[in-house]
Amino acid sequence: MALMLTGSRRLGGMGFPRGVLNWPVQTPGGQRYIDLGLPEYFTGMEYKGRRFHPEERSSVDDRRENAIAGCGITLFNVWHEDLADPQLFRQLVKDVSRVLHMRVRIRSEEFWFRQSILRSRVLPPLRRYDDIAG
Repeated sequence: MALMLTGSRRLGGMGFPRGVLNWPVQTPGGQRYIDLGLPEYFTGMEYKGRRFHPEERSSVDDRRENAIAGCGITLFNVWHEDLADPQLFRQLVKDVSRVLHMRVRIRSEEFWFRQSILRSRVLPPLRRYDDIAG
């Protein structure tokens, strides 16, 4: 997620500002960590991998995220599909760029080719959740 969003455009990343991995945020309930934080923009991204975020943990995760949001931080939940599917990824980029007040304008087909190479190298193939869970 970090490489695809904050990596250099030359390598197929989106070139967003360099983030902080496992960004510590102090909440009234104690210190919490955000997977990828952009502290200067009060924005963070949580990767919601199926292995570490099963449905039965969702209430705990939701409360944790509410505490973080209560501190004024915009938090994006990013699922594997949001990174693996080019259309969903473009929508994520639009949403993040809107919050960061950054214009993302890429007109080069060569960039999208570089991004597809980056995607294939950093992500396992997209499979159906039923295949993974079963």
